[in-house]
Parts: sequence; structure tokens; C-alpha cells
Amino acid sequence: MALADRDAITVYVAQDNPTAAIDLDLGFETKAENARLRPKLCEAGRVKGTGQTVMRPNSASVNRVQGDVVEVLRVLNAAQHWP
Repeated sequence: MALADRDAITVYVAQDNPTAAIDLDLGFETKAENARLRPKLCEAGRVKGTGQTVMRPNSASVNRVQGDVVEVLRVLNAAQHWP
């Protein structure tokens, strides 16, 4: 679901600003990699057993951290409700 979320957000932004969409997508990739390298830095999530990483001011990823593994469950825009 996270990849579909990421694609949908990027496509939506690209309708108005393709360059911003590319920058946004690269930012998602960088933040996900940072979460993978430092899983203990993920903030506590709204749902028990999850964490979150602020990707940009208006978007965040919902993660599940198990040991050294970070699974990105969703990438959400601030306008979306979670859970």
C-alpha cells in the first residue's frame, strides 16, 4: 500500500508541478532510507505497534519497526485521516 500511496501522491503533485513531484519522490526515498538506517528514531505512531516518520511538512509514513527492520505500511498526506 505504501508504494501505491507514494505513486498517487507523486502523480497528483506532478499534475501541477512535475519538478516538485520528482523532488517529493526523492525526499520520500531519502526519509525511508533514514528510517531504515535508524529505526529507533521513528516517532510513536497513532496505532499500537506502529511508528511514523515525517516525510515533508504535509506527509508522513506509517511504519512498523521489528528489531532492525522497518516496514513502511503507508505514505499519507496530512489531509488523509489515519487510522
